[in-house]
Amino acid sequence: MATTITTAAAQVGEGRTPHYVQTDTFHNKTLCARIVSREISDRDLAKLGDFCKACVKALAALTAAAETAPAVEAPAPVDEETPAAAPAVHRFDSTGEAYDQTQTRDDIRDGDVLVIESENVVGFLRSAWPGAITTAYGKLHTFTAPARSIDHGKYAASVDLAEQLAREMGADVDPLHAGPDPDGANVVPATEATFAEGDRVLCIDGRVRTATHTEIKDGGAVVFMRDRSAWPVKSSQQIETGRVDETVADAHRAAAALRAQPDAPNPDDVARLGAALRYLRQADPARHAALIENAEHITVQVTRAELAPGDIINELGLPHTVVDACLARLDSDAPRWWATILGATKEARAYSGRKPWEIALRLDLAATSTETVQRPLPAAPDAPAIADAPAIADAPAVETADDEGPVDPTRPEFAPFTSGPVTDPARFYADVETRLAYPGHREDRITIHRAGHADAVHYIALPHVAGRSASTVLGAVCWEIVDGLEYIAGLNLERGQVRPTEPTTTAEAAEIREAIFSRTIGRAVALADHTGARIFRDVMPEDGSPYPIGWTYRTTGYGDSAQYGWMTAKGRGTDRVGVATREEAEAIVRDWHATGMDAPTDTTLVDVFTDLPVSELGSVYVALHKASERHDGPVQTAMEAQDAVAAAFPTADKFEQVTTEDGALGYTFQVGKLHGARYGWVTRYGTYGKSLERRRSAARDMLPAQVADAQRANGVDAPTPAATYEPTPAPEGTCVHGLTEQKGDETGPAAVCAAKESAATVGVFSDEGCVTTRDCAVQAAEIVHQLNADDDEAPTYRWAVLCPEHEEQPAIGCEECATAEDGDEPDDQDDAPEADAAVPAPFAAGDRIVCADGVARTVTGMAPAETGEPARVVDEDGAEWIAANCLPANPRNVGEALAASSTVAARVARADTESPEWQEALTELGRLHEYLKATDPISRAALVQGEAEAAARAVHADAHTFMPIQPSDAPAAPVAWSFRAGHGAAARYGVVTVACKVSPIGLYEYRTTAERAFLYSDMPASR
Repeated sequence: MATTITTAAAQVGEGRTPHYVQTDTFHNKTLCARIVSREISDRDLAKLGDFCKACVKALAALTAAAETAPAVEAPAPVDEETPAAAPAVHRFDSTGEAYDQTQTRDDIRDGDVLVIESENVVGFLRSAWPGAITTAYGKLHTFTAPARSIDHGKYAASVDLAEQLAREMGADVDPLHAGPDPDGANVVPATEATFAEGDRVLCIDGRVRTATHTEIKDGGAVVFMRDRSAWPVKSSQQIETGRVDETVADAHRAAAALRAQPDAPNPDDVARLGAALRYLRQADPARHAALIENAEHITVQVTRAELAPGDIINELGLPHTVVDACLARLDSDAPRWWATILGATKEARAYSGRKPWEIALRLDLAATSTETVQRPLPAAPDAPAIADAPAIADAPAVETADDEGPVDPTRPEFAPFTSGPVTDPARFYADVETRLAYPGHREDRITIHRAGHADAVHYIALPHVAGRSASTVLGAVCWEIVDGLEYIAGLNLERGQVRPTEPTTTAEAAEIREAIFSRTIGRAVALADHTGARIFRDVMPEDGSPYPIGWTYRTTGYGDSAQYGWMTAKGRGTDRVGVATREEAEAIVRDWHATGMDAPTDTTLVDVFTDLPVSELGSVYVALHKASERHDGPVQTAMEAQDAVAAAFPTADKFEQVTTEDGALGYTFQVGKLHGARYGWVTRYGTYGKSLERRRSAARDMLPAQVADAQRANGVDAPTPAATYEPTPAPEGTCVHGLTEQKGDETGPAAVCAAKESAATVGVFSDEGCVTTRDCAVQAAEIVHQLNADDDEAPTYRWAVLCPEHEEQPAIGCEECATAEDGDEPDDQDDAPEADAAVPAPFAAGDRIVCADGVARTVTGMAPAETGEPARVVDEDGAEWIAANCLPANPRNVGEALAASSTVAARVARADTESPEWQEALTELGRLHEYLKATDPISRAALVQGEAEAAARAVHADAHTFMPIQPSDAPAAPVAWSFRAGHGAAARYGVVTVACKVSPIGLYEYRTTAERAFLYSDMPASR
């Protein structure tokens, strides 16, 4: 029976030529073997041209073949997970040769046995990874789990054959992989310690696991666990489980004693309860879980070493539950304390991850580091369940790897291809971003860092393809994402933990690997031909394919004197000094590509990179990328400065030189336009920062320290730089928008700009109302001046800050606010009977006041009048204050104080400092400022910022680059400032509050992390 060919119209890139794609199953390529961007509808198809001729021919051939093909019986399904019953044996002269051959030879298949007699190594091929089962392994990988149990026993036949060959050649088999001995040699002698199935065993890495059986491996006893790991018996300890009932009873007694004295818990009872919880977690996890389920909690103080499973601690400013805690590496001279924790609330898990993670300390620090924790109090055996469960009830159940639950491959004992048990594996993190590589071209970039290290270990850069996921690219080069990616707003990228894995084998992954190979070879050949090759740009194909057909790059010079080279994707490079323009170089690449002869004549260097393992592509490209993006020589002109930062900031412009009495420091530059503009710096030595500042002055502040760092790196004895760089002060009367008020303007618009909320607008008023609005008070004052100058009569125009609640009404004298505060008068007021005259109360419920202690509070009412006593007002806490000593602090009063402070500030700035009037104005200004600090959060932040910065420098002498932090519920009012301490790679970020106190959250690697840690905390100093 003939087969029907089903197709659909598809588009490749942004091309105007439609293609055919098969739809019987998923196909990501057209019939002419190009990547499909999307299927297109009949409506869109009508707008395009004729179908691709190659696709038409291929469709005709497929249709003819389907019509003439005889019916074929479907073959029996093949289990791809099970290797051949009799794996082949391949012999090699060295382990290096064996590794290389497994990556290139098609006859070496998954599960085949590898024998290297010269090095006493025997192993097998696990997918693309050759591993050894012998104690010697050379350049092959090793396995931490028993080889027969890997991938659900897929390689059991391979391991049996490999072990047989190893014993025949006299090679020592790793005890972890040795199989049962038919002569009974694996039976544990009666004199040897044994572990039976179900025993709880404390392993050398500090974790407790459940045993399955014990065997003898080459003279040593090994205990096998339910998580498929194996550990030496001599280094393992059995957990005695006979005291479970007794310990549960002791936990109840300790909880009862603590419940009787919640305000002053006895340290002995706290220690007893902690010891009981730790023992039960090791001996009987099920009883431990039942004991703390829905338990109430008590606040206690313990050291980190005394934490018990079930405790709730504050980590990263959020509650986290201790899942397990113990010591690691019991055989080490310096044991380490660790704890596995998990967010106790949905908010905490959203911030720190949905899977348990570990914290660790040196044992001496853990024994002295005190924590305030919430410890669970087990209910009495006959007590009813607690109705309101604490925060821990919101956390999901955790199945750990030491029991029958699913194995977590991120745990150290399952780290693939390592030699021996690993207790502290390296953690890797990937930064995923889409960046503008140069005008008109965007790149998807993935940088992988090892935790705690600044330098990248892998780097991948590919042309941006819409819809291509980061996991697809990472999988193609032997990495996988562990728990998803988190968006980092301040850096505009996604970040997440990754780990090594086997490369994916899809067609898309193969294309990605080929593109990365080509990119790596292109950089290598270009640098070999021209050591000064830099500023690479992709030459994209005209058919819409997502990957380049070559690259152009600059070889020498700048501007009109620059020379350019070229390189095809297959490795053919510049055969002369260079060409005058990049366009000419690009045309050469296209010509070679069109001829099909774009392969290199000398393949020596290309062959070196072609043989690279897939897992090493990213690390090799890191070195090539650094070499091709460096800037040689000093930066003396704006053009050289632009060239130095072009790799990171291709759109940088408006370069301004920064000079001091010691000479030129470097340049600052702008990236972006208008409100999105950010500023960077580059020193005269060519070093620059990858982060941008919000203000050019902040970028200037960075240069003195960065120049000193560059001098020290070059062996120059550089002086310690000042904390900040003092730029030329702005002219008097300049507002925050950079505009200068007119000379003689006594209304003080520049001061109003500094005092008003950033979202507040300024209106221009005539006798008929508001005629126009501006964000800047200086602009509004200029409009008023012009309108009044054009009017022959008396001035009729004025400006004022607008009311935030009512449009086109001034903040001071808003008629609608006055009506709302006074209340509606009844229509029949004139006919109402006269009431007895009474003294009105000075404050009403709901009013805001500033009490005698300088703190703003809300009024709940007036206290009952007492003869001979002054009137008293009652605040929200029930405290009474003498009404005469309180000041009104309603929005109307605050607005009047803001306007008054602007006027007084203008008088202070212009008056004679020797006159009594100036001293009176200064005193009045101080009084108004104290009032505004208590009543208006925005004014308070503006007035105390200098004191807060001084407080930060008292703790961190080089604190600089302060940025405001606004909570989401009050975005206009800063509650703190983040600051930078240190420079370059050593820079860290902290927070100082509006109370002029340095936040105890500590210093972080990124500003966004410090700000989030502060906002997630209780912010006690800012309230």
